[in-house]
Amino acid sequence: MRHVRLLSGAGLALAVALIAAGCGNPTAASTGYQTSPTAGSPQTTTTSSTPAAAPQLSGPAPAFSVTDTDGQTITVPSAHTTVLYFMAAWCGSCAAGEQQLAQMEPQLPPGVQMVSLDVTPQTDTPAALDQLASAAGAKWPQAFASNAVIAAYKVAYLDTVAVVSPKGQLVYEGPIPSSPRLLSIVRSAAGTD
Repeated sequence: MRHVRLLSGAGLALAVALIAAGCGNPTAASTGYQTSPTAGSPQTTTTSSTPAAAPQLSGPAPAFSVTDTDGQTITVPSAHTTVLYFMAAWCGSCAAGEQQLAQMEPQLPPGVQMVSLDVTPQTDTPAALDQLASAAGAKWPQAFASNAVIAAYKVAYLDTVAVVSPKGQLVYEGPIPSSPRLLSIVRSAAGTD
């Protein structure tokens, strides 16, 4: 419960709302987060709730700025299509998600910006984020999401992806889809489909 006491406001509500799924790591059960199923993954019946596979679409993307682990400021929305990956460095499925995105990155249209946002800054460190990124081959910015960003993007599960168009529209928000599906979404947002 130490982690819950460190959260306040939206973070506390988020932590209470989420259910531990194990996430491939024994410490995950104590953090209060559940991973979301990827599109096309087999569904199993459990007593915990899982998010709907369909994306949640809404108009303008919530604006925010974060500082990545290299000290650079990232602003969303920007003039580029942006892929936001909400994850945690301790999460096994999030490591797999980083690898999926790293393998997909060479196929992205020019100018697409990817950002991984760790939702557990009370647990993870910048070094842990950088280590996960290095192991996964992720060469994009790694940063921590504030409680305000988590709430604004309605992140209820790890492995959540949001795609923001260059015009600042939220075109996808939901579980990390298959690489072909995510490529299609990003290309459409970038106007290159």
